[in-house]
Amino acid sequence: MTWQQWQQFSEIHRNRIGGDVPRYFPWLLDNATAENAAAVLRLLPENIRNTYRDVWLPAYSQLDLWSARTGNTST
Repeated sequence: MTWQQWQQFSEIHRNRIGGDVPRYFPWLLDNATAENAAAVLRLLPENIRNTYRDVWLPAYSQLDLWSARTGNTST
């Protein structure tokens, strides 16, 4: 994507995601390689990168997203 396309994409989706950013962003990078995650994070302002690292990612890591699906329901 060109820089202009990335900016337009970011603006549209920032408005759509709204208050879910603290959960959405760590989910987005959940299976990214370290290099890809770093490349995405470099695009963010420093205060957002710090918030991601110090608040959003730890909170996301504590979520038990798959517990309903990991239990063995067969008898």
